[in-house]
Amino acid sequence: MNREAFEEAQIKLDKVICIGTRNINHSFIVGFACTTKSEKVVLQKEEVAEYKWTKLDELEKLNLTFKELPVEAKKARKILFAK
Repeated sequence: MNREAFEEAQIKLDKVICIGTRNINHSFIVGFACTTKSEKVVLQKEEVAEYKWTKLDELEKLNLTFKELPVEAKKARKILFAK
């Protein structure tokens, strides 16, 4: 995951956890939550169509394929920021 994030968007990840998987229309989707070392993003246009930094509370307003994402992301937040 770290290599992919850096290769396609120049993002350096810190902590990474898997928050869920889904099989939708013959596609296997894996959701990750992570912390980053920087918010700077440099996209490889041929690899990434779009991206958006989103606050956790804004996830519920988005039209997501992975409908459970807001709930799973809140669980992930507790894990990522546990002390």
